[in-house]
Amino acid sequence: MVLSLFDHSNKIRDEFHRKGFQALSLDVAKPNKKNPQDLCMDIMLFNYKAFHQSHFTFLFIALPCQVYSIASGSYHFKNSRPQTKVAIKHIEILIRVYQITQYFKCDFIIENPAGGLINNKFFKSFFKLDITRITLKSFGYITQKKTDLFNNFNLLLLNSPVHRVNGIYQKSKLDNLGYRARVTYPANFVETIVDSIINQSKTLVKWQN
Repeated sequence: MVLSLFDHSNKIRDEFHRKGFQALSLDVAKPNKKNPQDLCMDIMLFNYKAFHQSHFTFLFIALPCQVYSIASGSYHFKNSRPQTKVAIKHIEILIRVYQITQYFKCDFIIENPAGGLINNKFFKSFFKLDITRITLKSFGYITQKKTDLFNNFNLLLLNSPVHRVNGIYQKSKLDNLGYRARVTYPANFVETIVDSIINQSKTLVKWQN
């Protein structure tokens, strides 16, 4: 079974469902009434030890990026030292994510915008991972949006498509987009990443009783 953390849109969970895999989503944000998360809660309140260690066989982690984003400058971190209460809260979330990965001991991906997290000393003190860097523009996103996929199983993306708008790359900025539009994955990325996980993960199990 797949556990998709911070999955407000449920896109990762739903794509695994379409491929015939069991999956659960977790996010603290107010759920979509038509397509709610399976677990609507703060990850700090998630009792992951209530599940057997073999229950989840893959973790997809869309780690909240607000404090790590290059766009935030050095407001939340300066030389990797937390400067705000929000930064400290996100370190606590990072520690909880690490604990969850250690408990289930399965393959996982941590997705985050490129640049900030990769250089964060707190992150590097917990995780020693391979990195696959992509641009979401290649999957139909409105801007370039370079993205890092930290993983522990030598991920290689399969069949990466390239999309253009009117024959040229569209000039758009993230600050012109609403929050939900900025954080929602394009459909082609979701399909590609899930197919790549299914084909390459050594721990993923399709169905469990």
